[in-house]
Amino acid sequence: MPSLEQLIRKNLNPFDPTTFRPGNFWKETQNLSHEVTSIHEHVVDSVEVALDQVAYDRQTRSLMLLGESGSGKSYLLGRIKRRLNDRACFAYIGPWSDSQHIWRHVLRQTVDSLMAVAEGQRESQLMRWLNGLDFLSGGAWLSV
Repeated sequence: MPSLEQLIRKNLNPFDPTTFRPGNFWKETQNLSHEVTSIHEHVVDSVEVALDQVAYDRQTRSLMLLGESGSGKSYLLGRIKRRLNDRACFAYIGPWSDSQHIWRHVLRQTVDSLMAVAEGQRESQLMRWLNGLDFLSGGAWLSV
């Protein structure tokens, strides 16, 4: 039977800044058997509270997730997406070095993310969002 040290050396260390790779929570399939729900549960709960507030007062909010490289931000975003995808749309904006065209990059990445179909869903986020819109008199749209 291999030792713990041998098992660790055999696999990449996700917390090692020399070997980790940035993750895209839309494209990665996370192994749910490795999930420890108590880790960062307060962050997931905070996002859920913010969504409740948006639903209540219809005021948009921005949340920022900060952390050291390799600290599990992408994994956490995957958890949040799985748990709350029926209540919110999620977009992945990957790294971009050319600041001159950053808005074009953000738009392209947002559209690509909205076209993605989340696990357990049959339609893309965009179609789910469009199907949830109510048409009001006067031509205004309201997101529900």
